Amino acid sequence: FHFTKGANGPRKNALFEGVTFADNYKTLYASLEEPSYQDGKPASFGFGGAITRILKFDAKTKKNTAQYAYNLGELPIEPTVQSDWNVNGISEILSINNHTLLVMERAWAKGHDDHTYIKLYLVDLNNAENVINNPSFVKNPPKPLKKKLLFDFDTIDRHIDNFEGVTFGPTLPNGNKTLIFCVDNNFSKNQTQQFFLFEVEP
Repeated sequence: FHFTKGANGPRKNALFEGVTFADNYKTLYASLEEPSYQDGKPASFGFGGAITRILKFDAKTKKNTAQYAYNLGELPIEPTVQSDWNVNGISEILSINNHTLLVMERAWAKGHDDHTYIKLYLVDLNNAENVINNPSFVKNPPKPLKKKLLFDFDTIDRHIDNFEGVTFGPTLPNGNKTLIFCVDNNFSKNQTQQFFLFEVEP
């Protein structure tokens, strides 16, 4: 990745945001929060064609062995002010098994600063196109991963802030797994540190 604004490389504060191990720690996946410049425009209100990348690494050799195109959703609400902080990107990823990832999309829009829009998706990497040799999605449009919406945090009656992480929690007495989500308050008095615990029903 080359840090050349406007031509190639990652956007400001939009490089590796999510990371997870798989295959008994033999594989590491990392996600770019937003598209690199050579891969096209970022998500915006009315534009859901932004495509970023999820990278696969061999944990032992530290080599990047595959990359996958991920289509971000559009900004869910129209900002009242144009800003670099009008964004929808991948905040975190979590491996469910050796080929399935939980992807957390996080969106903000200026003028609606008291709310963060969080959606969870499942993607299956089996038979997915490896775009590691594709230098530009603008010049060579890829075939993005198929997404399945798992959960929209707007469906719960809670204040939703800056979600940054997700991990598996303790197993419940009934045998069901749990997911723990954490919120980063950015050391701000105007934001809330939160933890959410969810039961995963089979």
